[in-house]
Amino acid sequence: ADLVRGPDGAWRVLADRVQAAPGIGYARDSRRLLARVLPELFRPIQVRQLRPFFDAWQDALLEQAAPQSARQPVVALLTCGVTDPQWPEHLTLSRDLNAALVQPRDLTIRGGALLLKTLRGLQPVDVLLSRVPGDGLDPLEGSGTMGGVTGLMDAARSGTVRVLNHPGAAMIEAPAMAAVLPALCRRLLGESLRLATTPTLWMADESARRQVASEFRRWTVRSALSPERPPRALADMTSPDRLQLALAMEERPWAFAASADAEPSVAPSDGGGGGMLLAPRPVVLRLFMMHDGAGWRMMQGGLARVLAPHEHVTSAMQPGAVFKDVWVLNQDTRDIRGPDPVRVPAIAIRRNSADLPS
Repeated sequence: ADLVRGPDGAWRVLADRVQAAPGIGYARDSRRLLARVLPELFRPIQVRQLRPFFDAWQDALLEQAAPQSARQPVVALLTCGVTDPQWPEHLTLSRDLNAALVQPRDLTIRGGALLLKTLRGLQPVDVLLSRVPGDGLDPLEGSGTMGGVTGLMDAARSGTVRVLNHPGAAMIEAPAMAAVLPALCRRLLGESLRLATTPTLWMADESARRQVASEFRRWTVRSALSPERPPRALADMTSPDRLQLALAMEERPWAFAASADAEPSVAPSDGGGGGMLLAPRPVVLRLFMMHDGAGWRMMQGGLARVLAPHEHVTSAMQPGAVFKDVWVLNQDTRDIRGPDPVRVPAIAIRRNSADLPS
């Protein structure tokens, strides 16, 4: 979840990243590199570790597999390959989660089961952690532009493999969902959101269109269904452009959403010039949560993205962006105690080159 702190000091949820939230691998790498390069920063204070979150995540992935009597469940992380901008992060996640790093061409469906092509032959895969867009997982049921694995969705429906997150989870990321989320929470849970979202309106509502028209300098218009499309601030548009946008919204009002401009708080950042000069730069905080089957766990840390000049807060994470490692301090004298250890049978260590993807 992307968070922003406004001028009033209150935190608000800017966007939900459900399908394959990028950045968690970068947070892990940043912490690991900082501890090696600047260990003196960690000595005088107690910083909560990130490793317990990844251990719990790995356990939760194994528990998602169907019960197997004769073998340990196999987890694979699906990536588009080296052409994906998030490829370095996929390498980090596969190592920390003890998952096989695979591409669609490494997998096949036989007898309704998902199998990994290895030098020794076909090996079953029980849990697939996908970093591929949901509509590109299976060419029979999606766009097919990413290749995908033919028959994967049918195997997932039959229960032979568990795909995480669910291929349809990206629906929650639609900006229009943020407009109905407060009312949805009250209707389904009987309570208000614990952390408010940035004010968002869906243009399918006639009253929302009137409100945006009367206070157009306050709002930024974006696609209601595709969070990747760049937003457009009405205050920065010329009158002909606003008129053209108004005609487009009148023709297809359901395709647009408007969010109130969020002015994020700033943090000291590199001022440029190669010196030690610091300058205030706006930041967006990304936090990571995981459901372990019984409840939600939050990673004790996060990633702060420093916005480039003229970059909008809702813009997608771009390659080459500047990040900050976010620390959560242990501010009391009690020891940080994780969950009780779960007894698992001993796993035989096998080192065999035949397990490599073919």
